[in-house]
Amino acid sequence: MVSDIRMLRDFGFVTVVDLTVSLAGVMVVLPAVLVLAERRGLLGAGARAGRPRLRLPRRRGRVERAPAA
Repeated sequence: MVSDIRMLRDFGFVTVVDLTVSLAGVMVVLPAVLVLAERRGLLGAGARAGRPRLRLPRRRGRVERAPAA
C-alpha cells in the first residue's frame, strides 16, 4: 500500500464505484427520461406537434447591465 491512512487507500475504489454508478445513470436513466419528456410534450419536438410546451415563469422587473469599463 502507498498510504497508511485507510481513507486515502480506499479513495480510488470509491472513485471507481462512483463513476460506474454515474455512467449507468447516464446510459439507462437519461434516455428513458428524454423519451418520457418528449411524449408528454415537454421538449421542442413534442411542442411542434401541437402539444403544450413547458412554461417557465417570467422574470419580473428589468435586468440592467453593469456599465462598460
